[in-house]
Amino acid sequence: MRIDWNRVQAAHRVGKIRDGEVHGFPSLNLRFSVPLRHTHKDRSKAESIELQAQLVCDTRPAIPSYGSADKSWELGLSSKDRVIVYLCGGPGDKNPAGANPDLNRILLQRWKHPILFLDYRGTGGSSPVNANTMNGKSDGADYLTWFRQDSIVADLEAIRLSLNGVRFMLVGQSFGGWIAMTYLSFLPGGLDAVYLTGGMPPVGKTPKDVYTALYQRLVQVNQKYYAAFPEDTARVKEIVKWLGSRATGISLSDGQVLSAQGFLTMGRHFGRGEEGFQKVHSLVGDFARDLSTSGSVSKESLTRFAKEGGAGFKLPERPLYAVLHEAIYCSGQMKAAPGWAAHSVGREQASNNFAWLQTNFNFANLSTKFDTSGPLYFSGEMIHDFMLRDAGNKLAPFVKPADELAKKADWSELYDKEKLSGNEVPVAALIYPEDMFLDFGFCKEAADMVGNLKYAVSPSDWIHASIKTKPKEVCDVLFDLQSPRSSHG
Repeated sequence: MRIDWNRVQAAHRVGKIRDGEVHGFPSLNLRFSVPLRHTHKDRSKAESIELQAQLVCDTRPAIPSYGSADKSWELGLSSKDRVIVYLCGGPGDKNPAGANPDLNRILLQRWKHPILFLDYRGTGGSSPVNANTMNGKSDGADYLTWFRQDSIVADLEAIRLSLNGVRFMLVGQSFGGWIAMTYLSFLPGGLDAVYLTGGMPPVGKTPKDVYTALYQRLVQVNQKYYAAFPEDTARVKEIVKWLGSRATGISLSDGQVLSAQGFLTMGRHFGRGEEGFQKVHSLVGDFARDLSTSGSVSKESLTRFAKEGGAGFKLPERPLYAVLHEAIYCSGQMKAAPGWAAHSVGREQASNNFAWLQTNFNFANLSTKFDTSGPLYFSGEMIHDFMLRDAGNKLAPFVKPADELAKKADWSELYDKEKLSGNEVPVAALIYPEDMFLDFGFCKEAADMVGNLKYAVSPSDWIHASIKTKPKEVCDVLFDLQSPRSSHG
């Protein structure tokens, strides 16, 4: 079944408004009920889920009977009002309103409109998708297909309608930009403007296309890392040999298991630039020091590894990131199954630096399988099937559905190229030439196919998450793109 975009209904409001404060700005906590599947004509028979949202305002909203025990749901908003919607990355991440106070301040000072932060379906304070909800689900794979960006767009539209048809201004970071592009494809009528940072999705590209391109960039990043820390070539090999000699891996304090393969997924940190390089180097140093002095990795180093996010994925906290990470590239007519593309493409690399992705690679005896003169390369923002197993009990119920989804080729459409080409909503996009998570060429290609879109290329030292590290500079570029003097590209 597909989402019926013409029949998305207003979300039902749940409970009472709860007021609060986010870094000095007044806020309102809101809950909504929406269908799990935005396809059912009779809402009374449809399975529903709840969504948690927070509205951060420039000044205290004028709510009838504000401060009383029976606060009204009426926020005084109308179709003439604007609401900024911040769409965080993911998939599978919660969207806390206080995560980027500087960005909140910039947006509120510029527009004065309230900012809506939605915990996407299945995350944060919304109805969760976790081991408890998945246990015993006979249709687990089908259930999970309803947590991609098209369902999130339908949720947002339902919320917009429940707020008396306000106009949305979308600010999408990373996966949040992909949500915005789906919104533009199917429901542009409720949008006033769209701003994208590191969020141009590879429209029309299969998972295999995406990872073939990303591995090229990943090779360059690994070369840069080992050029900066040549001593880590031998260190990393010794660490994975030690981990590989333990058939069941090493149990961590957070319930996960650290395997030799899992250690080599730390390259996700490289996407944070120099800070990420230093983090990986520091963790490699901890393990190497322990091995040289005692022949094993200490409990303290393992605890630090887990406490600092390990390989950087935190999958027990966000299982949807694990099971949908490749599915979010699969769109309708392409008829492409995810196929554990990151793993299969990695095995096909001409260089043997990724030989550790081969089935039955012998970590404990590298010299028989690997040219010991070269380094083992880290993988990046890529999900491999073994990562779900290493994540422990919290992801155990997701392993079988994830394998089923990897074989699924029949997916709903995520984008409408024809409508994007004729788009009339103003769009400003910032893309990053050194982005490790998105291919620069694919970003430019997608930007060129969207009507009324202006984009800028960031300085080479800006990273995928620069909206978090330098929000003022990023916003200055985006806002300038929407000024009359700006030109495309």
